[in-house]
Amino acid sequence: EANNYSAAWLASRLFCDRTNVYKIYSRRGVDSEMLFRISFFLRHDFFADYSRPPEAQNIFGTPFVKTEA
Repeated sequence: EANNYSAAWLASRLFCDRTNVYKIYSRRGVDSEMLFRISFFLRHDFFADYSRPPEAQNIFGTPFVKTEA
């Protein structure tokens, strides 16, 4: 289910300014406490996304083809 939360909405939950949310979006990484807080408010377990094996992550948006050895 897709949710369209605004940066202002997330900022109000994180007790920060909307511009700080945009800075979070542009960072190369985010610390685990912030990721936990974002996960909580967006109701999505981002930790689970990183816990899947690499072949199941599909970070490039292309289908994986499993070949038999």
